[in-house]
Amino acid sequence: MEALVSLILTIVPFMVVIAVVVTFHEFGHYFAARLCNLPVSVFSIGFGQPLWKKTDRNGTEWRLSPILIGGYVKIPNLLTLPGPKNSFVDNENVAGAEIPVRKKFVAVAGGPLASFILAIIVFALVITFQGFVKEPLVVKSIHNLPVSDFELQPDDEILAINGEPINTLYDLYIFGNQSDPTDTFYYKVRRFEEVREVTGPYPTPPIIDNINLASPAEAAGLRIGDIVLRVDGREVGSGSDLAKEVTDSKGRLMDMVIFRDNQEINISLAGEFQDLPIGNGEFEKRVLIGVGLGLALEPDTYTPGPLDALWYGSLRTLSVVISTLQAIPKLITSEISSCNIQGPIGIAKFSGAAANQGPIVFILFIGVLSAAIGIANLLPIPVLDGGHLVFYFYEMISGKEANGKFKYYTYVIGLGLIVCLFAFTIYNDLTC
Repeated sequence: MEALVSLILTIVPFMVVIAVVVTFHEFGHYFAARLCNLPVSVFSIGFGQPLWKKTDRNGTEWRLSPILIGGYVKIPNLLTLPGPKNSFVDNENVAGAEIPVRKKFVAVAGGPLASFILAIIVFALVITFQGFVKEPLVVKSIHNLPVSDFELQPDDEILAINGEPINTLYDLYIFGNQSDPTDTFYYKVRRFEEVREVTGPYPTPPIIDNINLASPAEAAGLRIGDIVLRVDGREVGSGSDLAKEVTDSKGRLMDMVIFRDNQEINISLAGEFQDLPIGNGEFEKRVLIGVGLGLALEPDTYTPGPLDALWYGSLRTLSVVISTLQAIPKLITSEISSCNIQGPIGIAKFSGAAANQGPIVFILFIGVLSAAIGIANLLPIPVLDGGHLVFYFYEMISGKEANGKFKYYTYVIGLGLIVCLFAFTIYNDLTC
């Protein structure tokens, strides 16, 4: 029974993720085609024999099919390939209804563009809910810490700590990382228009602020808000201490003592070697347990306006795109592990893990996946959107179509590559 419940809690979130990401992507194709006054004969979510279908007044057949790992929009005359009869390419060409190449380009580009738009919207909605940190920093709350007899209070505006000016969140992190956690910390604060000096906590203790999906930390039962006190009997006072312990473990099992709900709890976990981006497109293999560390205090936030939120969403989407593009050549040259490539089983596992961590993490996962799908579809591989766009771009520049047979056989090769890649991702899902 437990296994069945676990399966349901994985499949249902996966179906929601695929439904949202795929529908938005395919609707991008549909909307772009209709914008160009092109007919759309089929809009399908999933592959295989339709479970449900309905034809609208514009002649578009809307389908829901059982193999929910993608979808497609069928636009007559979008492809002009001379392949043999009954070939895998369904051109659905109509005589005398040729499409101008610019309209073809727009219709195909609409899908990846919609994926990026979805990612931007998702990230914008999340930051609207979470808010931007106010500057100067104002204390919203102080986490439940092992030592809590501090004079610092909510609504205090932080001006300096131990004589060091603190103006931004970045300043607070830098000060914490450069300080000795055993020191006494005096906060200069503004309280009710009066500036005073009060005692406060070490700013950056090893407190869990976020947990990566399907990570060793999640599997071991670590929770947001947990504070790591000891690793293998050694005191851990800062995030740097914890990082050193994890690195030195070299992936062996560690015994941790954490502070949670005013009591100490024992947890055992082993880190995993992972490829960590370190900037400039480079990656470093390090032992990680899959957590992000936070602050002893929760800073106050404000709700951004729509334009600020969309700008943040755009930058977050661009970050996902850049990191994905940087990873692709490293994967090809095996500089980073091929286990970073996930297939449908892996995506389903991550969907379930994201749903388990709450709605915000689940929605963020949808945004990240949508941006990744947008990039994947722009790869210049025939059969994918990127492959189509390469041929259309050539046609716009040269004024003529690429050789028909050449296009056909590149599509055959492209389909073969996609099938092989799909099989490889399934293998990764089962073995990594």
